[in-house]
Order: sequence, then structure tokens, then C-alpha cells
Amino acid sequence: METVSPGEILDRREIASHLADSALAPTEQYEAILRRLNGWRFPALTQVRRQVALALDGLKLDPATRVRVQDSFESDEIHVEMKFRDREGWDRQVKKLSEASRSTALDELIRIFKSFG
Repeated sequence: METVSPGEILDRREIASHLADSALAPTEQYEAILRRLNGWRFPALTQVRRQVALALDGLKLDPATRVRVQDSFESDEIHVEMKFRDREGWDRQVKKLSEASRSTALDELIRIFKSFG
């Protein structure tokens, strides 16, 4: 691990560009910078998080269906949450979940979490 001063980090193009982006709210600047710093500090963890995000996207679930996973990968549990107000909402989400259950994206998501178990 190289020793880098805080000033050198702030001067890096990847950080300076977020600080100079006036289109981003301060909280968005903070989150973008934090993601970049975490990527530098924890490259393997960042890569696994990207793989999980791709697998979750690949499930093509209904927007009202949420999949929650532990960001630190200390548990291999995957939680699915559905929000609906009527039978149509229920049916739509269950149909998407059924389709996702046959996808390679689900196999990949499970494989990722089992590799840490």
C-alpha cells in the first residue's frame, strides 16, 4: 500500500472532477467520492459488489420488489421484499420472481454469496 497524503488524494483527477461538478448536490459528491475511495482501498470488495449489482439487475424484477443482501458479505442470506396494494401488484411481482427463479442471474447471485460462506 502506497503512502499518499490527503492533499494528493484530493488532487487526483477522479476526486477533483466530483468536487468540481456543480450539477451534483453535496451529498451526491460525497457518495461519488466515497465510492471511488472505497474502490481504491478495497478493490476486491468493490469488484464483488459490482458482480452482485449485475446479478441483481439480471433478475429483471418488478420495481416494487426489493432484494436485500448484506453489503459486507458476512452472511449468505438473501432477502426478498414485495410491496403491493392489490392482486395485480401481487401477481405481477410473483410472475417476475418466477421468471427470475429460472435465470442464470439468480444462480450467479447465489454463487457469489456461497463463495463467502
